[in-house]
Amino acid sequence: MSRLSIRNVSKSYFSRKKSLLALSPANLDIGEGEFICLVGPSGCGKTTLLNMIAGLIKSDTGSISYDGEIISGPGPDRTVVFQDFALFPWLNVLHNVEFGLRFTGIPRRKRCQIALKNLKSVGLDNFTQARIHELSGGMKQRIGLLQTLLTDASLFLLDEPFNAIDINALNSIKLYIWEYLIKSNK
Repeated sequence: MSRLSIRNVSKSYFSRKKSLLALSPANLDIGEGEFICLVGPSGCGKTTLLNMIAGLIKSDTGSISYDGEIISGPGPDRTVVFQDFALFPWLNVLHNVEFGLRFTGIPRRKRCQIALKNLKSVGLDNFTQARIHELSGGMKQRIGLLQTLLTDASLFLLDEPFNAIDINALNSIKLYIWEYLIKSNK
């Protein structure tokens, strides 16, 4: 049985002078525990489809369901690492990482311990008090990955999650993600 079902989904964007078909009718079924990569050239609709699965935009046609429920908006069961950094500039690094944990009922002290442990795992434990504008692109991307992975979501949508991470950090980040997913059985 499919956990995620995409049926005849399409999306167009409109401007004053023209329309752009971003995604022609797409169909896809993803089962429990599957890891799927969407591959294609820039502008082919990968991000559009991820945003529809996340519930951030609506499709023009078709439907998307997760665990048998039609997706009509964002939900705690799905989370996204955006290709453009989606961090809170008014929060420091530690509070950005803790952000998703605030909604899980984990006490503040425990949230801080979890965030610190995971920041150390990705090599950012010396930047806990830094503001987002003080970080490199790769550092911001690692913060976004932690924000996402530390939630209770069962579906992770990663939109070019490694594009800003330098090669020196990339292997440790990939290892961290796999270890985290295996430990949490996600």
